[in-house]
Amino acid sequence: GPLRTGRLRAVSIRSRALAGKFNRLAIRGGGYARQRIATALHGGSRWDWVPFLLLWTGLAAGGAIGAVSFLTFDVLALWPAFALVAVLTVAVRGAEVRAARG
Repeated sequence: GPLRTGRLRAVSIRSRALAGKFNRLAIRGGGYARQRIATALHGGSRWDWVPFLLLWTGLAAGGAIGAVSFLTFDVLALWPAFALVAVLTVAVRGAEVRAARG
């Protein structure tokens, strides 16, 4: 009915707005990496661009591994990722508590 159509329209508008924000963020981040590479090519610091390459490589590798594991194990592929996040959360919280105690 009309209510459902309104909800779908609102979700569509929100998702387009979020996509626009993400694109602007990605362009800014990519621009910074391009500046670092250009600086390196013109005699600046030679290795400032490597962290950006590692971040993008990690993102691509994680996406590929996630896709293959999902195709292989279906929804069960999510459990190792959940377990890793849970362990890291507990470890970071424990480190914060120990640091606060001094």
